[in-house]
Amino acid sequence: MMHLDTHKEIKNLIEKGFQEVQAEAITSLIGRYNDQLATKQDIALVKKAIESVRTELKHDIESVRTELKHDIESVRTELKHDIALVRTEIDNVRTELRSEIKSVESNLIKWIVPLLITIILANVGMAVGLFFK
Repeated sequence: MMHLDTHKEIKNLIEKGFQEVQAEAITSLIGRYNDQLATKQDIALVKKAIESVRTELKHDIESVRTELKHDIESVRTELKHDIALVRTEIDNVRTELRSEIKSVESNLIKWIVPLLITIILANVGMAVGLFFK
């Protein structure tokens, strides 16, 4: 806070053409709010503090950016691994299904061929029986 020499300022204002009452009122007003006014030194300190915070924030942002890149790469690697596992599992299920389908086909052939032969022979037998009757 800067000290205000009211007597000197009143004299200065009177010299510049103000009446004494006006000069006293102006000086009183300035004196009342003098502790709330910022000096050049105050402004310089605030600017320095802002610059310090700005530098700190830039550093923090860069740290977070680097950490996020690492985390994203880690998730990407995990996803690739999980996708590979799912593909392997799908391939295994596909192989098992093909094997089961072949087994079912084989069993069907084992049962259908003799059944068809039996049906054919039965029909032939009936036809021969009817023919010779």
